[in-house]
Amino acid sequence: MPSDFIEAITCLTPYRSFELRLKRNWTVPSSGIEGSDYEPQPMWILLSIFPELADDGEVLEIVGCFSDIRYTLARYHHIKTNM
Repeated sequence: MPSDFIEAITCLTPYRSFELRLKRNWTVPSSGIEGSDYEPQPMWILLSIFPELADDGEVLEIVGCFSDIRYTLARYHHIKTNM
């Protein structure tokens, strides 16, 4: 792994979380959010990574978890635009 990547994920805190926008789009389902214009929306995921470090600071492994947050962000955007 590139050393700048290792430094970015291991500095300051024992874990990192990132919101990632994917190139893939999705459409809000008809039973979804009222008032939605049903245009394709970008897909978003939340990535949390937890590096396991040796005593000398070397990265032994990285455990990660992906969560689909597109519905949460779509709802947030809907509420924000209708206030």
